[in-house]
Amino acid sequence: IAFLPIADNDVFDLACRNAAITHGAPEAYLAAGAVALMIRYMMLGRGGVAAVLSTRDYLARHHADDGRDCLRAIDVAVKASLESPTTSVINAIPETLGYRNAFLAIPVLAQAAYAFMISEEMPANAEDKFRSTLSIAVTHAGDSDSVGAIVGNGLGALWGESALPRDWLAP
Repeated sequence: IAFLPIADNDVFDLACRNAAITHGAPEAYLAAGAVALMIRYMMLGRGGVAAVLSTRDYLARHHADDGRDCLRAIDVAVKASLESPTTSVINAIPETLGYRNAFLAIPVLAQAAYAFMISEEMPANAEDKFRSTLSIAVTHAGDSDSVGAIVGNGLGALWGESALPRDWLAP
């Protein structure tokens, strides 16, 4: 949905409507809209930090009341990104949010936002940054396959195939 040639509002709304088919709780489908918007912003060339902060700004302007959980998830991710990037930090995010179940939409949103925040702009050695960011996204103790898929899509949208580690592309 993030890649469709439609307005940002429409990307968010369409992602929410699609997610609501299987995830009826508002925090779940709003989190899906936020993820789509982050990936959209990365596709448009905004780095991880800018994509996360732009999404937060969008939510604050358009969904301040019903998006409180998503806003808090992003705020926790931003704060966590100030620490050294480790699996311990990403593992602590659900509990910081008050969730015992790390497999719910809000912890997944926060963990994906955290990974985008630590990815920052494409460094000189993009392969190493891609590998290290995605490694944190897929090796934590929560919904690592969902977070990894989201982060892989976002980084791919931002940096393209050239950032993929060459050994991952080898047969």
